[in-house]
Amino acid sequence: MDLIMLMDFGIEYAEGVERCANNAALYEKLLKRYADEEQRTAELQYAMQNKDYDTLFSIVHEIKGVAGNLGIVPLYDAASDVVLMLRGKKYDCLEDAVNELTAVNEAAVSCIHAALR
Repeated sequence: MDLIMLMDFGIEYAEGVERCANNAALYEKLLKRYADEEQRTAELQYAMQNKDYDTLFSIVHEIKGVAGNLGIVPLYDAASDVVLMLRGKKYDCLEDAVNELTAVNEAAVSCIHAALR
């Protein structure tokens, strides 16, 4: 596991391990599980394209929670922005925010996969 790569991206490895009862193997398994869920980007884009804001909220809220628990700070921040927009029914810039979230998610997934090699 390349900890420097994770930390450079903004993943708080030590805090994530701490949230997993100081079990690094469990934390790394959870990071890998998150990174291996490939359908997330397609689900985000599909919900956005169809203006299915309830589904979009559910997906983004889940991403926010997982990112927060795993210490994936950039992803948590991007998801938080989208959640706030959806809660406030501020749809005018929502597509841009979802695209940013998608990009950050893809970067996080790539970083995790690279760090696990």
